[in-house]
Amino acid sequence: MTPDPVNVPNDTPDIYPDGCQQNAQDADLVSCAYGDVHSDRVVALVGDSHAAQWQPALDEVATRNGWRVETYTKSSCGLFDVEITTAEGTPYTSCTEWNTALLERLTGTDRPDLVVTSNSNSYRVAVDGEELGDDESSLRLADGMSQSWRAVLDAGAQLAVVRNTPWLGIDPAECISQHTDQLTECAEPTDEAMERSGDAQLVAADRLGGLELIDLNAAICPSDACPAVIGNVAVWRDEHHLTATYARTLAPRLAEQLAPFLSA
Repeated sequence: MTPDPVNVPNDTPDIYPDGCQQNAQDADLVSCAYGDVHSDRVVALVGDSHAAQWQPALDEVATRNGWRVETYTKSSCGLFDVEITTAEGTPYTSCTEWNTALLERLTGTDRPDLVVTSNSNSYRVAVDGEELGDDESSLRLADGMSQSWRAVLDAGAQLAVVRNTPWLGIDPAECISQHTDQLTECAEPTDEAMERSGDAQLVAADRLGGLELIDLNAAICPSDACPAVIGNVAVWRDEHHLTATYARTLAPRLAEQLAPFLSA
């Protein structure tokens, strides 16, 4: 199996060792270039760690198609015009500030040709400093996503939204280590994993008139269960992030769904 079970939790996208993922404290835009770095055609990969996990696949797609990838990702902060809270329940002000700077970059005169974005749906929203419950947060998050997506489209850039990946209820790396000879023990029911994933993106897409999402989840959970290993490759590095190795295997599928954007 690749990567070795002991290395599964550390199989992260290049964004992390390259220092390209902005931390939770700072609001400055941090960016790195991948793909065909000399190309004038630019695709921006934007969002939180659930966007960053697609960098290995997008790197390959962009290289093959002559596009430069510019990354703009931040820990626990997606592309949305709404105030969210930290895990401690306090206002995540650096996320709000980062989003302001990010939207200026994505809608300015030197805007990218294509914006590829994704994010977790599991955020709590705050209104007037008060943290909302799960259901109201999901609705407000959808509002915030649709507003930012609309701003990108209105500025003249193309927009491709990658549907959020499933969310497991176990630590897959630990399970693999404990059940190397019986990996079916580490599979999670697909319906449960998708329910944990949330549907704020789907609501946001509907508010934009039925924006069609890039959906690769059938290659992640190909049946009624989400396996921990597919084709001898570990799928998950933790409960809700793909390994860089498995994400890279999805490059052909991503290329197929991005083809209309890349050829425009």
